[in-house]
Amino acid sequence: MKNFRKATACLIMASMVCTLVPLSGCGKKKPMGTNEVLTDDSPWFDIEKTVLEKSYDPSDFDYSWSDYVGIANDHIIMHMSGSYPIPDNVNWSSVNYSDYNAELLDIYSMDGELVNTVDLIEMVNGSDVFDNIDPEELVGGNNFGISAVGSRINVAYKGEGEEEEEEDEAEDEEEASSPEEEQDITDEDDTESDEDDELIDPRDCWYSGRIDVEGDYITVDIYCYVGDGHDYVFTIDPSDGSVVSAEEVEQEVSAIDIEDGSSEGTVVVNGYSIEKFWLWGDDTSYILVVTAPDGEQTVFDLRDEIPDLSIYDIPSFIPISDTEAIFPMSISGGGGDKFGIIDLDAMTVKEYTEDTDWITVDLWGLGYLEGLGSYTMGDDGLTLLDFDNKEETVLFDYNWCNINRYDVQSLQLISYSEDELIFAGSVWQGSGSYYSFNDDSEIQILKLTRAASNPNTGKTVLVAATTGYLNYSMCEAICSFNEQNSDYYVSICNDYTMDKFVDYSDDDQDYTATYLNASSQLTDQLAIDLMAGEGPDIILDATSFYQLNNDDYLLDISDRIPAEGYFNNVFEASKIDGKMYQVPLTFAMEGIITRQSYVEDGQQGFTFDQYQEFVSDVCNGTDPMNNGTQLDFFVECLMAMNDQFIKDGRVDYDNEAFRAMAEYVKDNVVDVYEDEYAMSGAVIDYGYPEDEEECPASFDSYASFKSMIENFAKYDDVTILGIPSYDGRGPLIAVGSSAAISAQTPEPDACWSFIETLLSEDIQTLYGTSDYCTPVNLVAFENTGHDAIDDYNAYVADATRWATEADIREMGLYEIDDSCLDDFQEMIESCSQVASQDSAVITIVREEMPAYFSGQKEIDDVIDVMEDRVQTFLDERG
Repeated sequence: MKNFRKATACLIMASMVCTLVPLSGCGKKKPMGTNEVLTDDSPWFDIEKTVLEKSYDPSDFDYSWSDYVGIANDHIIMHMSGSYPIPDNVNWSSVNYSDYNAELLDIYSMDGELVNTVDLIEMVNGSDVFDNIDPEELVGGNNFGISAVGSRINVAYKGEGEEEEEEDEAEDEEEASSPEEEQDITDEDDTESDEDDELIDPRDCWYSGRIDVEGDYITVDIYCYVGDGHDYVFTIDPSDGSVVSAEEVEQEVSAIDIEDGSSEGTVVVNGYSIEKFWLWGDDTSYILVVTAPDGEQTVFDLRDEIPDLSIYDIPSFIPISDTEAIFPMSISGGGGDKFGIIDLDAMTVKEYTEDTDWITVDLWGLGYLEGLGSYTMGDDGLTLLDFDNKEETVLFDYNWCNINRYDVQSLQLISYSEDELIFAGSVWQGSGSYYSFNDDSEIQILKLTRAASNPNTGKTVLVAATTGYLNYSMCEAICSFNEQNSDYYVSICNDYTMDKFVDYSDDDQDYTATYLNASSQLTDQLAIDLMAGEGPDIILDATSFYQLNNDDYLLDISDRIPAEGYFNNVFEASKIDGKMYQVPLTFAMEGIITRQSYVEDGQQGFTFDQYQEFVSDVCNGTDPMNNGTQLDFFVECLMAMNDQFIKDGRVDYDNEAFRAMAEYVKDNVVDVYEDEYAMSGAVIDYGYPEDEEECPASFDSYASFKSMIENFAKYDDVTILGIPSYDGRGPLIAVGSSAAISAQTPEPDACWSFIETLLSEDIQTLYGTSDYCTPVNLVAFENTGHDAIDDYNAYVADATRWATEADIREMGLYEIDDSCLDDFQEMIESCSQVASQDSAVITIVREEMPAYFSGQKEIDDVIDVMEDRVQTFLDERG
C-alpha cells in the first residue's frame, strides 16, 4: 500500500486529549453508569452548506467530472473534464474524438456565485500558440493522443486513403466549441492521397496537464505532442476569465524521458513547482523536477541524493520556512517512515535528521494554508504541525459540529480562523453504479461559524466507535440522528480503527499474519475497555471480531429486531447461540458463482467430493477458489464451517468433518504464486461466450446484486453455491456494515434508537445506492436493485450506438428485466450461515496446519496440539 502511516499503533491526537473539552469521544474515560451531558459552553460551530451551481448539465455528457483547483484572487476555481455523446451517424473509422471533448474552468465568488466559465478547448484552439511550430513537424500520418483522468482524450490519426476536407477556421472553431450539435461526417471524400503529405492540426494533438493557482492567477499547462512535443503555460485572470499570457516553455525532464517511472503530479511550494516521478524496480525511489518562478529547472534524483533509502511513497511537501520544505517518505523493505528536506534557495535535497517522534497524526491528509501553516485533515479533525517548536495543536475537532465526516474528507480547507472555517471542493458520495458515468458529484462550500452557545445543550452523548472507516451512509445517519433527536447526540470515536493497530512499516511482512495480529490486538483492547465501562456505547462494523459476541461485552438485542420488512434470514443467521449481538445493516453473499446447468437440481453447495468433481469436469482442472495457498483455502473453508468446531466455548477438531476438510486441501489444493494468479479463479463475469469453458465459475467473497448483474444478463440460469464443506451447505452471508450496543452502556434504549435510524428506509437506500452491498431493508433492496437494472440497460442501449448487434452479443451484453432481482432475492433467502472469524484462533490454525500440509506431522498430531492451544486460549479469554 502506497501510504504514509506512523509505524506505532498510537491513537490519533493522543497527545492533545487534555486540550479537548466535551465531545472528546472515548478518549475521555467515563465512570460506569454515566454519560456526558452537553453544556452551554461546549464548543459548537454552525454549518452553512452551499451547493454550487455548475455551468453545465451533467446529463448532456457521456462522462464528466469536476475537481477543486484552488483559490485565486478571492475566487474558487473548479475544473471539469468530460466528453459529449458522439452522434450515431459518424464514421467510426475516422471520427476525431477530440471534437467531442469538454474541459471547463468554473469560477465562483467566495459566497458560491458562478461568475465566470472558461472553455479551455476554445481558449487553446483560439490562441496563436501553435503558430510557431515548424511546419515540418506537422507532416506525417500518425499522432496519437493520451488518455488520462482530467485531461483531454485526443486521437489525431489519418489513415491511408483518407483525406480531410478543407474547412475554414471559423467553422473549425465553431464545431470544436459546440460538439453537442451533431456533426455528420459520414460523407468524407475517400480520395486517396499520399500519407506523407498529410498535415496534422496541432489543435487536435494536445492535452491539459497541471491546473493550479499561482498568486492571483490560474495557470494551465498544455502539452502538444506534435513532432518533438511542445509545452505551453496559459495564465488566466479569474476576475474576468481573460488570458493574461500564453507562452511556450522548455521542459528539461518529461515522463517520456524517465524509464521505469511515472509522474505523480505537481505541487507548488513557496512559488516553486515540484513534479514527482516515482521510479519502480529493484530500488524504488523518486526524481523531483523543481521549476523556479523564473522558469529555471533543477532535477534531483533521490537515488543519488538519498542513496541508502528505497522510497516507495512521498505523499506531500510541508513548508517549514520561506525556502525549505520537508517531505515524508515511506521506505520499503521494512525501513519504516523517514523525512527528507529540500532547500529551494540553495537547491539541495537530503535526509531530514531532526526529531520527528512528536508527530503522532497520519500525514496522508497533509495541507498547507497561507497564514496558518501546515496541518493535517484526519478522521477526527484538523491538527496544526509546528516544526519550529515540534508540537501538534488541535485546530478543530469534528465533534464540535454536526458534519458529515465522509464528505469533509473530500473538501479542501480554504480559510481558517478560531471562529470560522471554510471548506470547498467536489463531494462524491459513494461508488454508485458500474454502468452509470454521469457526474453525480456536488460542488460544495461549507462555512463553519462558532456559535455563541451550543444548541445541543442538555443532550446526553452517545459515543459510537467504528473499527473500519465511516462511509457516507453511516455519516449521514449520524447527522440525521443528531439533528432530529432532542435528547441524545452521537459522538464519533476513532480509537479502535484497524489502521491504529497495523504496522505498515515492513514491506516484506506476511500481510495475513499482520492483519490477524492487529485484529486480535484491537479486539482485546476494545473488550477490556467495554468490560471496564470505559468503551463506546455503540460499536460499528465489528462483526469480524468474533470475540466480542459475548454477554460481557455486548447486549443481546434479539427482542428489538423488527419482524417484518427485512431479510429476516440474515438476522437469524447472525445470531450466536440464539442471541443477536451485532445487527447486520448491509451484507453480500460468499460462494461459487456458476450456472445451474453445471450442477445438480436443487444443489445449494458442494461437498468435498462434489467440488473435486466440479473442478475436474466443469472447470477443466482450474479451481476458482485456489488463488493463494493451501493454508488460505483451508482457512476459508474453516470459517464457513466454524459452527461445527467451536460450540459454547468448547473446541472440537477431532471429528470426521475436520479431517475430511484437511485431507481434501492437502490432496487437491496447491500453492499459487504471484505469476500464476491470472491463471486461477477466472471470473465468469468477464468471460465471453467463446471462453465459457475456460471460466465457468468464480469465487466471490462479497457478491452483491450490482456485482452480479452482468452474469444475470449473460446467463439465464446463473446461481451462487456454497464453497466446499463437509455437509454441502449453501452460500454464506458476508456481513458488511453492522451495529452493536455495549453491555455496559447506561443508555441502551437511546443506542437502539440510533440503530433504528441506520435501519430506516432512507439510510438503507443510501447504503444500496452509494456502495456495492445489499441493504437488509427490503424496500431499499428493491428500489436500489431496480435503479441498478435501469443503469445497466441504459448502458447496453448506449452500446448499440458504437457496436453492431453481433459485437454486443459477443461481449455478452443483454438487457435484463426485474426477474433477475427476484432470482437474487431467492439466493439470499437460501442462506442460513454467516462467515465468522476469530482472529486469535485463526492465527493458531495458520501456525499449526502447515506441518500437516508439508507432511511433517500426521493430522492427529496436529489436531491434538491445535485443540489444546485453542482451548487454552478460549478458557483464558473467558
